Amino acid sequence: MPRAQVVFLKLFLPERAERTAGILLLDQVTGQLHFRIREDWDRIADPEDVEVLSCLAADFQQRIEELGNDGGRQFLRQMQDQFSNTLRLTDGASVEFEEVGSTLDELFRQNCLT
Repeated sequence: MPRAQVVFLKLFLPERAERTAGILLLDQVTGQLHFRIREDWDRIADPEDVEVLSCLAADFQQRIEELGNDGGRQFLRQMQDQFSNTLRLTDGASVEFEEVGSTLDELFRQNCLT
């Protein structure tokens, strides 16, 4: 069964509870990075933060594509080095998956829809 590294994208906003903002799955064999990012920013962030946060998914996708082959693995390393106090990545954990989409959806339901 294929294995992936799962990493959680955490959001830390002033005077707000910590939230899991997204799930990233790095396929250990192909190096492809799959992710799902929240879309309900207006429910969990102040209006001045919503505009920036709502662009995260598109920005991630564009940056991965610009990196080309093995872009997912490279992008994940860059994020780990560059993120700030507002957005942070957890340490990766290994998970088995049969189908990446359903695994990503299940992890998102369990961790982001609270």
